[in-house]
Amino acid sequence: MPYIKSIRKKHNEPTNSNITDVYDIQGGDIVYTAGGYRIHIFNTVGDASLEVAQRDQISLEAMNLVTNSLDIEYLVVAGGGGCGSIAGGGGAGGLLTGSQTVGIGSFPVTVGAGGNNSGGYPSSPGSAGDNSVFNSNTAIGGGASEDWSSPDPSSSPLKNGGSGAGGTGTPSAGNPGGDNVPGQGFPGARGGTNPGSNSTTGAGKYSGGAGGGAGAAGGHPSQIGPGDTSGNPQAGRKGGDGLSSAISGSAISYAGGGGGGCHTNGYLTPVSVAQGGAGGGGRGGSPDYAAGPGGRGEDGVDGLGGGGGGGYYTSTGTGAGGNGGSGIVIVRYPI
Repeated sequence: MPYIKSIRKKHNEPTNSNITDVYDIQGGDIVYTAGGYRIHIFNTVGDASLEVAQRDQISLEAMNLVTNSLDIEYLVVAGGGGCGSIAGGGGAGGLLTGSQTVGIGSFPVTVGAGGNNSGGYPSSPGSAGDNSVFNSNTAIGGGASEDWSSPDPSSSPLKNGGSGAGGTGTPSAGNPGGDNVPGQGFPGARGGTNPGSNSTTGAGKYSGGAGGGAGAAGGHPSQIGPGDTSGNPQAGRKGGDGLSSAISGSAISYAGGGGGGCHTNGYLTPVSVAQGGAGGGGRGGSPDYAAGPGGRGEDGVDGLGGGGGGGYYTSTGTGAGGNGGSGIVIVRYPI
């Protein structure tokens, strides 16, 4: 009995074993431990997998951790949308977060690329961001903004996505922003028209509306007037903010919408740069900011799924927009 009693006492004491002593879990570009979690980050565009296998040899100390399932938290962000020329901001990549129980096996992962811009005016719409995937969870790529010269940019399906792209500005009526996927993002703002009806368009004269983000719609399509600047959070060219997540061990914002591109006469003085949404949204081009020659909009940030910023028009410029930022997949589990 004394021998049996000593065994029981040892069994009830805390052990130094953790789940990684039982399971061999592989996959990801960066793997580390923080805050009691093992974290796997996938940030290379393309297909990969998370591999979960039980180790061949398990110590007696770790036997009580053996189970048929593993609870995994995930963050999946798709690629942000690219921009057409003289256009609205790209929509942020769709964002999904949650938890899922998995067993032994191989679980697919895809990191979506950001969409491309279309080049200078005249051109075609930008391209939408690519989807990102973890197992059965698919985040939809951000919508692409149209090009001013598109035959009927108001009906382009490319502007719809995880978050919608901003609409183009036109002399007669600003085109509507793109729609979002429910639960993954928000819509884009309507483009600007002439000053007389500017108060309901969401952007300055002829200027592109902002792309939506994972946490907010692009701009604010009901409280904009001539002379407003994007320093005003109600301005239609301000990219929709993304969402913050601490799944990586640090609070980081993901999936911000791109700022809308300005027009030479898009705002009364002073003209202000259109900020991208928090979470990697690119800034929209304006007379006081350009990411490149010809009023180019800023690219969305890779690894955050931000939408590209719209380019602005000048008499000699091309108004090229920015590219969307690539997405990311992060998974973690307690150890």
